[in-house]
Amino acid sequence: MNRVARRRRMFSLVELYKSGNESRLDFCKRHRLPLPTFGWWQHQYRLSRKDLVEETKLVAPSFIRLLPSSPALTGGFELSLPDGCTVRFPAGISGDVFLELVSRLRASASCSV
Repeated sequence: MNRVARRRRMFSLVELYKSGNESRLDFCKRHRLPLPTFGWWQHQYRLSRKDLVEETKLVAPSFIRLLPSSPALTGGFELSLPDGCTVRFPAGISGDVFLELVSRLRASASCSV
């Protein structure tokens, strides 16, 4: 097995482990993996995800300035997300509610608001 294939296989095992509820020891026994080797691959996986996060930060800033764009929404506003979803906020929404909604949108995989 070449390096790329091995990395792909081990990363898929790390993701499988993360999605389950087995102990690391039991998971390694079931997949016939030495515990230290699997720990090393978990570390490599975390590093690769960190690199992806850093690249994403360079491409898409975490803060986007919002400017009113629709005078028809007197007092309210709407937020257009990159996936095409539009979220409309009523006039007078509290800052706490707005921050909670944005937090939940960021945490969700797809827009369902």
